Amino acid sequence: MGELENAVEMPSEKSKLDAQIKKFLKNKKILSRILKRFVSEFKNCSIEDIEQKYIVDGTISDETPVERDLTNRDEIEGISNEDATVTEGRIYYDVIFLVRVPDESKEEFIPMYINVEAQARFNRGYPLETRAFYYAARRFSSQLKSLSHETDYGKLRKVYSIWLVVGDDIPKYADGTATLYKTTKVNIVGTIDQDPDIYDKMDVIMLRFSDEAKMEDKLMKSLQTVFSKKTSTAQKIEGLRQMGIEADKELEGEVADMCNYSDYIERSALREGKENAQRENVLRMSSKGKGIDEIADLLGLTVDKVKEILQGAPAAV
Repeated sequence: MGELENAVEMPSEKSKLDAQIKKFLKNKKILSRILKRFVSEFKNCSIEDIEQKYIVDGTISDETPVERDLTNRDEIEGISNEDATVTEGRIYYDVIFLVRVPDESKEEFIPMYINVEAQARFNRGYPLETRAFYYAARRFSSQLKSLSHETDYGKLRKVYSIWLVVGDDIPKYADGTATLYKTTKVNIVGTIDQDPDIYDKMDVIMLRFSDEAKMEDKLMKSLQTVFSKKTSTAQKIEGLRQMGIEADKELEGEVADMCNYSDYIERSALREGKENAQRENVLRMSSKGKGIDEIADLLGLTVDKVKEILQGAPAAV
């Protein structure tokens, strides 16, 4: 989920699961509830208006690159969701789209970009918050296809990057939390009154919850149910119902696909772990001088399987 940096060659089962989750996150019913709860610009809007009026039809994308010279390849009226550099693998936004926010003070709509990411790991060796700001900054800067002395920087639109971190490795101090990070103004000498639209340009929101998190927030609890590796299709659909979403056949199918791929990956991981353990045991016994027949007998393996492991090549059929 959101871990496609190195998935630029053959699609893996993990990337297929990513695709299913992104397809799920692209659903306007899900997005509208996330925006209503966590994006301040929508706090006074109804979920119905967010879904039907403010999320711009035709802009929700899960194929946009993050990298330089690619993020703005198509620009909104066809957002690109990918970004890559010469020295990095290609990175894709999970979901990115355009919204129009009602500005009551100006009696007009303000356009904004929303990026939503799902992450299966909290600990990646660097702060995810920093990566989220990079994603937001790429979307922010890529709005300008070219720069000159006449460039109107005032046309740059605000960007939200919202991250759902659902890994099992979330530490207790962070589990079950939602945090906003934003660009803001601080008066250092004197005071100046300015329209926040001048500087309030990038917000990062991090939602962090494992299967074990104890949460009182209703929406986060429902999202926990939907994204949990331990819940069934029926439980996930009930989680959607708790959000006020009655799943139609299409949405039920997306949830079922998500469960099926998740189960497949878990079974594959267990099988791989078992095979690794077998290999280690065979090599350890062989290093102690035990013969092939004895190893096969002790480990409950066939002689051909032991030979295959020792030779490092598939056994002849």
